[in-house]
Amino acid sequence: MKENHLNDILLPDYSLRCHKSSVTASTFIEWPARSNIPILITGDSSGLIVLWDLLIRRPLVTHTLPWGAQVVAVQDLGNRLIAVLSKDHKLRLFEMRAKELNSLVESSTSFEATQQQLHQIYEVPVNTLNFANFLVQKLNKGYYRLICTNTQDSEAIDVYQFHLSNIHSLRRVFKGVTFGGIIQKLQTDPESVKAKKLGIVMRFLEHQGTIYCGFESGLVVGFKIYESNSEGTNIDEDTDSSHDMCIEIVYVSSVHYPEPVLALELNDATGEILTSSTKNVIGVHPIISSQETIGCCQSNFLQDKDSSVLIRRDLKICSTNFKEVPASSIGHLTVVDGNIVASAWTGITYVLSRDYRVLAMMSKSGSNVLVSDSSQGSLQGAGEEKTQKRHIKVSSLTGISSALIQRFSSVDHQLTRWQGQDRRMRAFAAKSWCIIGYDDGSIAVHQIQ
Repeated sequence: MKENHLNDILLPDYSLRCHKSSVTASTFIEWPARSNIPILITGDSSGLIVLWDLLIRRPLVTHTLPWGAQVVAVQDLGNRLIAVLSKDHKLRLFEMRAKELNSLVESSTSFEATQQQLHQIYEVPVNTLNFANFLVQKLNKGYYRLICTNTQDSEAIDVYQFHLSNIHSLRRVFKGVTFGGIIQKLQTDPESVKAKKLGIVMRFLEHQGTIYCGFESGLVVGFKIYESNSEGTNIDEDTDSSHDMCIEIVYVSSVHYPEPVLALELNDATGEILTSSTKNVIGVHPIISSQETIGCCQSNFLQDKDSSVLIRRDLKICSTNFKEVPASSIGHLTVVDGNIVASAWTGITYVLSRDYRVLAMMSKSGSNVLVSDSSQGSLQGAGEEKTQKRHIKVSSLTGISSALIQRFSSVDHQLTRWQGQDRRMRAFAAKSWCIIGYDDGSIAVHQIQ
């Protein structure tokens, strides 16, 4: 991407309009659709979920959660499944049935919204009193694992397992797990490990079997879950149980201490995990491969027997792994073709190069006219009043690379082509895209070349 003048604000290529309240979640799902590109899914503060076809720039499917519960986060689980966390303390799993999904690939000359629906197939009570998202891992033989905040304590973590074939299969395998106490036992003295409590859970991210967790204290903890029974666990048990399972802490960073972790994102171009906080730095964390962990049956571990948490005695706490950036309070991060896209609380979104130089800035401004309650007017000049800009708050951020679009579109999804589709699809796939959701319900689509 070419570097622009630092004062230039890039205008969106186009906008998407359907939401009337803050767009609080967005991601891409790789379901086949008539335009043969990944589908964008967004959710808002009024409980509206929208599946978008970005080629025709219109909704494919809309769904509203019960009682208009705010959408907190969305995760694509594959196999026509998505998981949605909402502010009514529920995690819901939805599917689109095969027959309805097949109709999405049929040609439509009018491009009117279709009648497909999302069908709820599972529901789990989840604590949503803090800022945390959630994480669902797909296990063997149709089992799923849910990692989320504890139902009563936002500073602790619960781990559940369930099977979609049995609505009564939910079993809590770890309850109220905390990491502060055992990290405090390490033979190291950064100030950050002196506090036994790490604060509330802020964010989760999983990559290559390691679950990264960002805390209010600024610590980033990576952990793995081990099972001695590789065939899966007995989901018929009703009680909390973590026998034959343990959690190993494999990574700890205090780079953001004592400021809260606001965002966690994978940089798949470099193989690193990125984090942000209220200061003008981005934390850079290495991926922990399975070869770097010893496993949970070794003798050189500290162990918290109450919670089955282990940590290597020689584990070092990272504190200098960060890059300075020109913005603070970065609430959202995504990576597109190696470029880091970061949205700050100011409402400005920055595109950063691989070496963290500013390539471009994007924002949406509200009304420039200041309203005065005084009947005498303002002491400032009228011209000065109208020059102040108000940036609309960014409430969600995602992106997609041209390589991913091209890989998806190269698969034969048995589509019925509509006139001009190939040309428009090639033009769309030649670019990478950044999708910014705003607090006023608008969605800006920017190309990142």
